Amino acid sequence: MEAQDNYGSMPLVDSATARLVQESWARLAGREDEVVKAFYARLFELKPQLEDLFVTTDMEHLRLKFADTIHLLLGLLDDPAALYGQAEQSGRRHGMYGVRDRDFRTGGEALLWAIAQTLGDDFTPEVRDAWAEAYTRVTHAMSRGRGP
Repeated sequence: MEAQDNYGSMPLVDSATARLVQESWARLAGREDEVVKAFYARLFELKPQLEDLFVTTDMEHLRLKFADTIHLLLGLLDDPAALYGQAEQSGRRHGMYGVRDRDFRTGGEALLWAIAQTLGDDFTPEVRDAWAEAYTRVTHAMSRGRGP
């Protein structure tokens, strides 16, 4: 089923939330790899068994790809059908690698922590809430794409 059929033109997040997420990511320009390194370090600290999913992975390439994916998805916040389509495709790929829904929750915790560490005082409660909402919505679509 096409993303348009699943979600129509329903916005992922409201405009204020989108603005907070996009602006905070823009403040990280040039430090995306720092965020992604912190993300994976925290992810493996929270759930060491997830490291087994990355045994044969070129982590440098994956970090670049992850940062690019975040940038892509944030750029699609005003195009719900495209964003949900991309998220579902990403979910299918994650499912093929053995990622489960509970891993998305751990990933969210790790991502918010990594952004907080990198943004410092700019990671306000409002920014945290905006990222949490956007992440939850995107991973919901990813879960749909991953399937049962």
